[in-house]
Amino acid sequence: MQIQRGLMKRLEEEIKFNSFMVPEKLPEELQGGRHTVQYLQEVASEPAMGQAGLQELEDKLKHEIAEQGNLYKKKKRREVAELKAECGVFNGLRRFSSRDLRQQLKLPEKQKIVRESHSANMEQMKM
Repeated sequence: MQIQRGLMKRLEEEIKFNSFMVPEKLPEELQGGRHTVQYLQEVASEPAMGQAGLQELEDKLKHEIAEQGNLYKKKKRREVAELKAECGVFNGLRRFSSRDLRQQLKLPEKQKIVRESHSANMEQMKM
């Protein structure tokens, strides 16, 4: 009796599994197989490429690689030009700052001279 119940349970599980596989899984697999066969038929129907076709593709590839290299060089030249322009701006600012700093350093000396001359004038006025 126990054996019969085990067999019945196993059969029921197999029926559930098959009822899932047949309507859902198998059609998907069949459709995928059909797509693969269709693609392979299209590939097989294409004519084989000869030496001239291969040479043409190779020439196109070389041209595209050269064009890409030229574009890369052009981009780098533009970036270098922008960096040079920025360096020019920074150099101008640096020159201006150093000139301003020199003037600021000379300022106390000039103020001292002005004070001394002012003091000398004041002493002369007192006399």
